Amino acid sequence: LDMVKAYLRYEQAAAWGVVATGISDTAGALTYVPASTSRGNDDFSDAQPAAAAARERLAVVALERVGIWDLKRGVRDTSLIPQPQPDDHGVTKATPRVTCVARSPNGDVVACGASDGSIRLWSLSDLDCDVTFRGHKRDVTALRFSQDGSLLVSGGRDADVVVWDVVAESGLTRLRGHRDQITDVVIIDGKMHKSAELFGRKVVSTSKDGYVKVWDLGTRACTQTCTGFEGETWSLDVNPTQTRCVIGTWDDKLHVYDCDESRDGYDQESPLVRMGTVTRAAKGRAMTVRFHQTGNYLGVQGAGRGLEIYRVRGDKEAMKKQKRRLKRKREKMEAKAREAEELGDLDAAKEAREEHDEEGARSAGDELELASTVTTKTKMRGFAFATEAPKRTDVMCKVAVLLDDNSVQEWEIIEEEEPEKLHAIENPGHRSDVRAVALSPDDETVLSCSSHGCKLWNVADGACLRTVKGGYGLCASFAPGGRHAIIGTKQGAIELVDVNAGTQLTVPDEAHEGAVWAFAMLPDDSGFVSASADKTVQFWEWTLEKGENGLRTLSFNHMRTLQMAEDVLSCQISPDGKLLSVSLLDNTLKVFFVDSLKFNLSLYGHRLPALCHDISSDSQLLASAGADKNIRIWGLDFGDCHRSIFAHQDSVMALKFVPKTHYLFSVGKDKLVKYWDADKFDPLLTLEAHHGPVWCLAVSTRGNFVITGSGDRSIRMWERTDEPFFVDEEQEKRLESMLDEGIDDERVRPNTDLPAEGEAGMAGRKNFGTVNAAAPI
Repeated sequence: LDMVKAYLRYEQAAAWGVVATGISDTAGALTYVPASTSRGNDDFSDAQPAAAAARERLAVVALERVGIWDLKRGVRDTSLIPQPQPDDHGVTKATPRVTCVARSPNGDVVACGASDGSIRLWSLSDLDCDVTFRGHKRDVTALRFSQDGSLLVSGGRDADVVVWDVVAESGLTRLRGHRDQITDVVIIDGKMHKSAELFGRKVVSTSKDGYVKVWDLGTRACTQTCTGFEGETWSLDVNPTQTRCVIGTWDDKLHVYDCDESRDGYDQESPLVRMGTVTRAAKGRAMTVRFHQTGNYLGVQGAGRGLEIYRVRGDKEAMKKQKRRLKRKREKMEAKAREAEELGDLDAAKEAREEHDEEGARSAGDELELASTVTTKTKMRGFAFATEAPKRTDVMCKVAVLLDDNSVQEWEIIEEEEPEKLHAIENPGHRSDVRAVALSPDDETVLSCSSHGCKLWNVADGACLRTVKGGYGLCASFAPGGRHAIIGTKQGAIELVDVNAGTQLTVPDEAHEGAVWAFAMLPDDSGFVSASADKTVQFWEWTLEKGENGLRTLSFNHMRTLQMAEDVLSCQISPDGKLLSVSLLDNTLKVFFVDSLKFNLSLYGHRLPALCHDISSDSQLLASAGADKNIRIWGLDFGDCHRSIFAHQDSVMALKFVPKTHYLFSVGKDKLVKYWDADKFDPLLTLEAHHGPVWCLAVSTRGNFVITGSGDRSIRMWERTDEPFFVDEEQEKRLESMLDEGIDDERVRPNTDLPAEGEAGMAGRKNFGTVNAAAPI
């Protein structure tokens, strides 16, 4: 009888390198939160730390976690990240990406909406996730608390608006009427409503379908639909006194509405009355529109690199502006009327005089004036006003801005001057995709490469040790001893980095004429091999050069070149030092003898180029994978293909054998990390956590952990645990879990069939648990 083999499980142990992530079509990825209260008072015995502790902090979305930063010190105080919980079938799903955050008015609760449709409420006093709401089928794209903090309203990519009771920790109602993603929501509290009641409260929602809808929570119906925006409506906000509603749309217009309950002729059914538009300085859509908590300023962030701050004029000032505008208009019309009279056209003169009599109402331009513009080097993905009052009298307000390049900046808006940048958090992360990772020989340091150079990280705690500016790194490797590292760049250079000093050393100019795609270290530590898009494989030898100061420093010299007919995509030297394998753009792999560079084997079979390959520690097996999504296992003695395995849903970008085994890891553009047995050709584990294509992979010398780098700018560590698992059991659990995900509520009709007034529904969501619970009833 065959014994069923047990394997040891790998699980995510750490993730680092991400400061801030925003989504281009979802507002609200950051918010200010009160100063820390979770620590004991003993920590702050003297006055200075106590003052520092009183500073408000910034909660910023960073993939699946929310980081809470002290901006002045540039330190992350804590992170809000839910513990992974296995589902009913024992499968632990990847933690979903956080899409938006909102803080309650008193500041002690932060709501986080996620890409799986769940909403978690975190208490900042004890950093516990107290409540999880599940009401959306897809991403939560908008979140807002009511002014008293008793209600939370959420909008999703599934076009539904759901209202939650924060105190009772339950869903109240689902409002269905929009036909596309909800982009923003806000609650308007009527003056008559009591805090626990829904009557007198309204929800206003914007959507990509181009409508703005007003929902009465008492009747749970849509009472007003505003149209005429000629495109998507992206964001809205209501001022703190709940008298004005400003809506940002797909174009450069801000639409202002009067929602004041005390105005003459106020209609409960149609509370929004159009006041007109204000043309923004920036072109393109308005992504986020938010009032300052005082109501004196309005921030409008576009889809580009600009944030406009408008000053909201007071009542008297707006009245003066209105009178001046009407006076100018009267004078213009009077001149027009006189001109018509001189020409003898009495009807036109009468019409002109009647027209200026009608235009007496206040317009949007009377209340808003552009005060300042913050411009950043890269695109913005969100902003938030600070709630603390500024210390200086000339400072109007403070704003934090989340940028597309994995960084956050804080700016002071100064009266009649250019805004000043106060703080920036950018060092603990790469500005773009992590394209290469390498582990030091002692497995204590990780080197990661991106478009503007490399960073060195401590494996133990994920701290960024050094940042070295350089070219666009595509591959990296540590030199023997671990004190130096080499980086192959897109420009064709090979850079040599002193790891301890964090500096680049001088090396031979332009090693290659095309991108350097791969390195392979010679087993005797005498040098290395580089593979490039210039159709060459070059051999290099380590040397010690005397510098200007007389000290000897590490360098390398060119030894010999192997010319190929096609671009070389990857290369490996077998651990016994006898064979050199290269992968070419013509879909083949070629194997040569290292000593003579004579041709040995050609490996045919891939339908598209093999982007990566690796050789096992015993020099018996070669595994290759690439753009055809397949992994092929070859025998190195005869070059026969043992098996072709369909491995990923997109191109396989890297694979590595675990040292001294025939197990291997592969990563791909489908965001997955997979673990395989190359003898049995079985998929052992699928590791989900990355939120972008996974570009690179490094395995520790003992195989006890794996490092992966991704397009989501995160670097993740996967650790081998002591928990055994069986392949068949694992696959069965995963299938059952996927079945559960596929359950949907067949009673809910599609949004396209909804009546004009919308419809209300249950706030919860159907799954296996709810079906089983209902069965006995």
